[in-house]
Amino acid sequence: MTEGKPAAEANPSEPSSSTQPSSPSESTKPEPTGSEISTTPVPDRSELLSRARGFLQSPQIMHQDAVAKRQFLLEKGLNESEITGLLREVRFFLPRIIKSSLARQSLKAHHLSLLRKLNESLASLRKSQIETNSVLPLPDPSQEAPNFQACHRIADILKLLDPKDPDVHSIPPITLLRCSLQGFSKGKESEMSQPTTEELFRYMEGQIPWLVSEEGLRYEDLLWQTLSTSPLFTGTTPESEISEEQRPTRWTYNTPSPVEPSPVVKSLKKLTISLPKNSEPKNNSSQHTLQALSDFTGYISTQMYMPYQAPTSAAGFLSGNSSLGPAEEEFRREIRALKGLVLNRQVQNFDAIEKRALMGEVRIITSYSKRHYSRKTIVKYSYFHPPSFSHIPSIHMPTPPLDPKKITELDGYLEPDVPNIVNRYNIFRRWKDIIEEHEGGYDKFTKGYLRYGFNVSKGGEVVYREWAPNAIEANLIGDFNEWNRTSHPMKKDEFGVWEITIPPVSPGVCAIPHDSKIKISMIIPSGKRIERLPAWIRRVTQDLGVSPVYDARFWNPPESEIYKFKHSRLPKATNVRIYEAHVGISTAEGRVGTYKEFTRNVLPRIKDLGYNVIQLMAIMEHAYYASFGYQVTSFFAASSRYGSPEDLKELIDTAHGMGLTVLLDIVHSHACKNVLDGLNEFDGTDHLYFHEGGRGRHDLWDSRLFNYSHHEVIRFLMSNLRFYMEEFQFDGFRFDGVTSMMYKHHGIGTGFSGGYHEYFGEAADIEAIVYLMLANDAIHNLYPDVITIAEDVSGMPLLSRPVESGGVGFDYRLSMAIPDMWIKLLKHKSDSEWDLGNIVHTLTNRRHGEKSIAYCESHDQALVGDKTIAFWLMDKEMCTWLDFPRDGNNNSFHYARRQWNVVDDSLLRYKYLNNFDKAMNRLADQYGYLESPQVTAYISLKHEIDKVLVYERAGLLFVFNFHPSESFVDYRVGVDEPGEYRIVLSSDESNFGGFSNIKTDGEFFTTPMKWNERKNWLQDLTGE
Repeated sequence: MTEGKPAAEANPSEPSSSTQPSSPSESTKPEPTGSEISTTPVPDRSELLSRARGFLQSPQIMHQDAVAKRQFLLEKGLNESEITGLLREVRFFLPRIIKSSLARQSLKAHHLSLLRKLNESLASLRKSQIETNSVLPLPDPSQEAPNFQACHRIADILKLLDPKDPDVHSIPPITLLRCSLQGFSKGKESEMSQPTTEELFRYMEGQIPWLVSEEGLRYEDLLWQTLSTSPLFTGTTPESEISEEQRPTRWTYNTPSPVEPSPVVKSLKKLTISLPKNSEPKNNSSQHTLQALSDFTGYISTQMYMPYQAPTSAAGFLSGNSSLGPAEEEFRREIRALKGLVLNRQVQNFDAIEKRALMGEVRIITSYSKRHYSRKTIVKYSYFHPPSFSHIPSIHMPTPPLDPKKITELDGYLEPDVPNIVNRYNIFRRWKDIIEEHEGGYDKFTKGYLRYGFNVSKGGEVVYREWAPNAIEANLIGDFNEWNRTSHPMKKDEFGVWEITIPPVSPGVCAIPHDSKIKISMIIPSGKRIERLPAWIRRVTQDLGVSPVYDARFWNPPESEIYKFKHSRLPKATNVRIYEAHVGISTAEGRVGTYKEFTRNVLPRIKDLGYNVIQLMAIMEHAYYASFGYQVTSFFAASSRYGSPEDLKELIDTAHGMGLTVLLDIVHSHACKNVLDGLNEFDGTDHLYFHEGGRGRHDLWDSRLFNYSHHEVIRFLMSNLRFYMEEFQFDGFRFDGVTSMMYKHHGIGTGFSGGYHEYFGEAADIEAIVYLMLANDAIHNLYPDVITIAEDVSGMPLLSRPVESGGVGFDYRLSMAIPDMWIKLLKHKSDSEWDLGNIVHTLTNRRHGEKSIAYCESHDQALVGDKTIAFWLMDKEMCTWLDFPRDGNNNSFHYARRQWNVVDDSLLRYKYLNNFDKAMNRLADQYGYLESPQVTAYISLKHEIDKVLVYERAGLLFVFNFHPSESFVDYRVGVDEPGEYRIVLSSDESNFGGFSNIKTDGEFFTTPMKWNERKNWLQDLTGE
């Protein structure tokens, strides 16, 4: 934004000097009064300025024009700069100060209002807690396990333990103290039967020698805490002792009185008693109903008191193996659904929840899925220590728990954060178990695209389903019914899913023509009619000559036009060398390129250069071409700008035939905020797929943020991954915007220093991290050879570690600090100012045991107004650069294309870069140094004066001279492995535009003498 011309700017019609004499008419003007300026000379100009400021703010002067104000101030002795400053202050700064003051007052009033509401909520919470506590069973502090209740001496307790490896920790402190007091008092009379504290602990140590060990002393602290705080033990000071100061405390055990059962326990017992006692199950509807209610009531009680454990299977929930009738089976399914309702608790930090629950009521939002749908409810409960409900079945989580040792085996600094990492893994476990139990596992859950959206049977029948719970009426409209809003009504089920089945016009002939336009028309509770593109649509098109809004197309090509894959999926790529590509800018012509052109013209170039992985950008349909694909509107539609879905299939299949792995740049971090052709406000609400309010909006990207805690959103996104793997045969994904996903602040205004406190706790978005864990776990289970890459700038620990080891599950992470470093060096430092130590640190600063992708520059730099590395190096000598069509360049495609002619022209020097790129890739492929073990790498020299860097890796010796003007002859370098060395690559070769000063056919022998901490040295590497 630009501001208008300041009012204080000079006007040609005004006097140019304050020393100009006034006219006689001016000298006879009356002097200002009231708030006006006094004509008394003021030696201190600060006081004069203060008076002038007050004058300009007076009501009678404030609305005068600037010329009159300027003339009067000139007369009173102010110079031009002072007048200009005062007028600017009054015009621009003062209104803002006033507005800021009013805003602060309004904000303060808002805060007071929120505090009042908070106090009211807390009062209501306390009242609700009292009501809840009145019916729930009170915790019994004296309750001991049945096997320990029968013990009266320490010897009785020890008999219950394993004699070979007695676990004293398993003895409840109350039991050990009670038995010690009873054993001590046996055979003693009067006060001597009551031990002092010292006598009691000495007695226990005599019976259990382990207590005197270091670990036993810690257990004794627990014993003392129990003894001194439990109402079961009373300490008294008898009067018979010598003096008050020396009177020791003597301890006795108070037998607890029975606790009155609560109404819940009484009702549960009555219900259990009323059940038939016949052990043989009968096909009796009432019996099954009562048994189900009893089991479910016990299950709810268990969940109210016990730490969470998921069920082993749904089948074990109801007892009985006899066959049931249709009514009983339906009832059983409903009970299982209710069970799932409780199981799927979406809570971010369960440890924190338990702590808060001890102080009062906790509200937990839970969601569950029955069949393929979801339901939400709110469960309220109060947390107490678990009572004794021996008849209530325990719940088991099938997914194995995380071994905390796996977290710290590679990074000991994670020790303080182990609870946070275990917590998020437990949330992941619950999600995975819910998917396994209620959705049939990852395989079925991730095939949502075969149920939602449009699906056509072999007979030509079309079934369309859409999740839009807020709509009260829905109709399918399109070219096929001449956009009639009433001819094809849809039915809504109890879970908010609309459905319609359209029979074929004849056997095998679909009623909706292929590639015809289609929409869903809905009426929302306000009575307003809204029309949207189906969320799961597989093809959308845009005609900018008519409107920028996309049209949904019913994609159902005839069998002859469906592309048939000829090549199988490749084994997992290793030593990966990634070629990042954008199909639209891959043509040399000034237009959008196509899939077919890329297949025909670009794939052979990529293969020839020696790359083994292609990363395709901007494939998911996006509204704005210049966004580079980062404003996705239709997630299941491959961009129609470049051709048809079948053309994209051919591209990927051809790449597989060349041995090229193909990755998709997937955007699950946010979505375009478009309403008419996006997911935003799909059913009239702003919180269907996204968080509502500010949490659902990204301030910098101006886009919507997904609600990763919702069952249907998880289904949508995970099915999106499966769709591209199955339908298009992609080999993996590069996840965009992972930093934005993993933190509630989205990385906005946050500089990551590498401190571990930045990665866990309140800043972490556990819902999003758990989604990434689920996505990686599912896709790697379904496709073991898949590759996933995370675009993260924060350095989150364990990001590219397996989920079962506490990680997020990616195969690689992008080393995003590297391109930033090169740009900063080229932009702000001369060649002689390069700091080799900093360069090496940045290049090697990656987490141990986590694979990373290093790259020189990012496409982001060219998109946000910076220049590419080539442009920084060549500047005005550059023939081409990247600039998408936009308003600022009259929507020109001139620089949104690849000028292949410059590399193919033998008269230009671009061919040298191309040749060197090819040589580096082939060297990496031959020696595999990109993924060689870390033990093979060693940096022996970082010479800041010579600007020479030397390191070894995978049996190769790398020597770099970064000096801007000096070459070195007979430069000695250290090397660990002795023997004969030869040059396999030199940038000084004429084929790369060099001077051929280095003898590439020479042989170099090591000398067994320590040099730069290496066992040997060699030299005669002449030249650069």
